Amino acid sequence: MSIRTMFISSALVLSCGAALGQARLEIAGGATFTLGSLARGETAERQLVLRNTGSDTLVIKRVDASCGCTGTVLTSPRIPPGGNGALKIAFDSRNFSGAVHKTVTISSNAANSPELVVNFTADVIDEIIVTPPQFWIKDAEVGTP
Repeated sequence: MSIRTMFISSALVLSCGAALGQARLEIAGGATFTLGSLARGETAERQLVLRNTGSDTLVIKRVDASCGCTGTVLTSPRIPPGGNGALKIAFDSRNFSGAVHKTVTISSNAANSPELVVNFTADVIDEIIVTPPQFWIKDAEVGTP
């Protein structure tokens, strides 16, 4: 068998193996959204629909939030071909003010996006703004009006 024949045979085997089954991750409505305006301290949630548009089972390996202010809950780490799953994202605005941008990264076996980044924004509004963020009242006693 010549080197050329071996090369062509190897290429065919690899391409056939890749075509047999691949998972594909899609997010209904896209991977970017806004939570709108939030009062400081409010928690906002959004549930994303994850779709496997491929021909193999989608396996979600990890879901990582960009900071501790964002929590995630995944309905199932395995989504069959043609099936749906859900990812709930919760953002706690307690330590923020103004425009906020956060991300959640979904790591999976998806052929089209093994690390899909979900972006979201919010506008956190303070009812009272004190600058500096602390103040001192002379001769005040706790419990006294």
